Amino acid sequence: MKEAESQDGTQLPNTKAAIETALLELSQDIGTIPDIISLTGSVESGYGKIELYKSHELAVDPAMAFEVIGTGEESLVSYLKHNLYSSDMSLKEATALAVYIILMGKQYNPQYCGGRTDVEVLTKEYPLRTPVSYAKVEELEEAFKIGGRRHLKALLGEVAGLLK
Repeated sequence: MKEAESQDGTQLPNTKAAIETALLELSQDIGTIPDIISLTGSVESGYGKIELYKSHELAVDPAMAFEVIGTGEESLVSYLKHNLYSSDMSLKEATALAVYIILMGKQYNPQYCGGRTDVEVLTKEYPLRTPVSYAKVEELEEAFKIGGRRHLKALLGEVAGLLK
């Protein structure tokens, strides 16, 4: 069986091509290049293969294991991603980091980021999609609000001690 065929032999859709086609059709319908940023994925049932793509306007590129969309490279959110994410993080750590990055975005860019935070973890094992409950997300956000300030103040005091 070929990788591009399902178990019953039917052709599986090419996720990247489907996204590109949808964006091109939208562009033609509205008469301009859409100012859309998206994160789109698919899971091949039975294979556990996840394809995840990010798009901006008409460009569609493979997404990284930990992706932030809708922000500029110079943003606080991108800074946190680049400085705190590590490929050897556990799934729980990466999930907590995602909540933290979104929380910082909501606090420092409320004109662009706000409202309830929804988190869903994608894995190659079943269940392929696992939502994190809203209550758990709120609990993580509160822990970051309290602990983040306390630890940062302690770090500032420790580093300030170097100035003696």
